[in-house]
Amino acid sequence: MKFKGIGMWSAELILITTSGRMNLCVPDDLGSRKSVSHFYFDGQLQYGDVVREFREKWGEFKGWIIYYLICAHNMEIERVLKK
Repeated sequence: MKFKGIGMWSAELILITTSGRMNLCVPDDLGSRKSVSHFYFDGQLQYGDVVREFREKWGEFKGWIIYYLICAHNMEIERVLKK
């Protein structure tokens, strides 16, 4: 079944938020891309496909790891802005 405007990003996000499927993450999400890029690729923004492949080594914890990377990245941004 297909719905116009509903793609992989939306499907993964819905599964994570409604059913707690923390073994998933949304690698095409800009926040995920920025966080992984910041901590693992010297800040060079990576495409979703790169993040999708990179996250596989985290196994069932990939959703949790992305969540904490996003939180850590946001905290670092806030710290820098307060200076």
